[in-house]
Amino acid sequence: MYRQRKQDYAYNVIRDNIINCRDGFESGSILTEEDLCNKLGVSRTPVREAIHRLVGEGLIDVTPGAGMTVSQVRLEDILELFELREGLECLAIRLFIEKFDPNMVEMLNTYIKAIENAYTAGDNEYFAQNDIDFHRIIALGAKNNRLTQSLCNIYEQIHRMAVPALNNDITLLEMSVREHCSISNAIFALNIDVATNASIEHNRHIKSFYLKHYYNI
Repeated sequence: MYRQRKQDYAYNVIRDNIINCRDGFESGSILTEEDLCNKLGVSRTPVREAIHRLVGEGLIDVTPGAGMTVSQVRLEDILELFELREGLECLAIRLFIEKFDPNMVEMLNTYIKAIENAYTAGDNEYFAQNDIDFHRIIALGAKNNRLTQSLCNIYEQIHRMAVPALNNDITLLEMSVREHCSISNAIFALNIDVATNASIEHNRHIKSFYLKHYYNI
């Protein structure tokens, strides 16, 4: 049981650092078991088990004879994640409106204001986090645990793309503020069709941005 807790600790810390591109865990960074053990203060066994899970999630690459690195953002990652996100978010929006909860609506409004404030302040990291939280509230408001879990996993992986990319294009942030407002206004008006169409447009714009940023296509 104790060993299992250490494995979960190692997994959560490494995964969080990769998702947030911090402390030497940026895409392409070289990792070693020894360094990870020293950073985390645990033995090799929980680190190896954590690495195995992260390899399965596509966050770490292990190449025989070449070592271990934080994975790069792959073209298929962008295409597959946004394909899933588009469909699942439309479902989440429909369920959010059908299961209308005033508390969730108020939280959604709070994150819209936080996104606008982060944009005005030029705080891209805070912007990215509130962007994710905005969409997470919609997923929670759908009140379908499996749907929420799937979307939150997608959001974490997309957040990893966003952290190094947002600094390079202020127009993306301007567009994102407008599109979040369009989505939320349609939700507040209980208009499923307008809200889902706004969500689809937003997702396709963001996907296009990442395709251009990472692959110039």
